[in-house]
Amino acid sequence: MNKRVLSWGLKILGIALAVFLLVWTVRRTDADPLHEIMHSNRPMLFLAFLCVGMTHVLASYRWGTLLAVQGIRLSYWTLLQLTWVGTFFSQLIPGAVSGDLLKLAYVAKSKKGIGTEAFLTIVMDRVVGVSGLFMVASLGGLLFLASHWELAMKSRVIGLSLLVVFVGGIASLAGLMVIIYHKWFMKWQLLARLVDWFGRHLPSFVSSTVKRLCDGADLYKNAKKTLAGAILLSMLIHASLGNGLFCVGRALGERDIPYSAYFVSTQIGNAVTLVPATPGGLGLRDSVSSAFFEALNIAPSDKTGAIPVVNSILVVLWALAGAVCLGWLRVDLHKE
Repeated sequence: MNKRVLSWGLKILGIALAVFLLVWTVRRTDADPLHEIMHSNRPMLFLAFLCVGMTHVLASYRWGTLLAVQGIRLSYWTLLQLTWVGTFFSQLIPGAVSGDLLKLAYVAKSKKGIGTEAFLTIVMDRVVGVSGLFMVASLGGLLFLASHWELAMKSRVIGLSLLVVFVGGIASLAGLMVIIYHKWFMKWQLLARLVDWFGRHLPSFVSSTVKRLCDGADLYKNAKKTLAGAILLSMLIHASLGNGLFCVGRALGERDIPYSAYFVSTQIGNAVTLVPATPGGLGLRDSVSSAFFEALNIAPSDKTGAIPVVNSILVVLWALAGAVCLGWLRVDLHKE
C-alpha cells in the first residue's frame, strides 16, 4: 500500500512540476500562447503540426524493423496505434517508460513466450532513439558553433548546453557499442568474473532473462543494416522535431532566431526530458528551450516563451490520438 501511495505521489508531483514550469515560463516571459495561436500564420503552424506527427510515423516504422529482427511481425497500422497509445500514456505519467511498458504488455500478450524479445526491442528502440538524438544534436551544435562561436563562448547557458550535447553524443554511442559488442567486453577477466558471480547468485529466472537479452542483442549485431537504418530514422525523427519548432517560431511571427538555434534548442530540450521528472517532458522541455532562446538575446521575450509552449500544445494534440486508439486497438502478429 505504501508503495502504491508513493508511486501516485510521485506521479502527482510530476504533473504539478510540469504545470508549474509551464506557468513559470509563460509568466516570466510575459508570453500569451493562446493569443499567439489565434494570430499565427495558420499554414505554417499546420506545417509544424505535421512535423510533429511525422515523428510518430517514423518511430512506428523504426520499432517495426527492430521487432522483425527478433522474428516478431506486426502490421504497420498496429505499430502506429501502439506508438500513439504509448505516447498518450507518456503524457499522463512522468517518464517515457510508462508508454514503453504498455507497448510491451500488448506485444507480449499477443503471442506467448516472446516477452523477453519484445522487451529487448523496446530497449534497443530507446537506445537508438537516444543515439539519434545526440547525433543530430551534435551536428546541430557544430552548425551553431560555425556561425555563433563568440556567442557560445560568452553565454554560460549556451556553452553548457552544447557541452551536454557533445558529451551525450559520445556517451550514447559508447552505450550502443557496449550492448552490441558485449561479448568483446566479456574478454576482460574482471568483468567476466563479476558477471559469473552474479549468474551464480541471482535467481535462475533473472539469469535466464539476462542470457536471452544477450542472445537477442547478438541478433542486432548481425543485423547491422537494420540497426544503422534505425539510427538514421532516429536522426530523422529529431530533425523533424527541430523543423517543427522552427515552423512554430515562424508561424508566431518570430524572424530573428536562426534555424540552427531552433534545431539545437529542440535537441537540448529533448535531452533534458530523458530525466523522467514530468509527463512527456512537458514544462521541463519548454523552460529549457525558452532559456536557450533568451540567451541569444535577439528576440522579444514573449516570443521566446510562447514558441516552446505552443510547440508542446502540438505535441499533446498528437498524443491525444493515443486516447482514440486505446479503445479499439487490435494486435495482429501473423502478417509478414
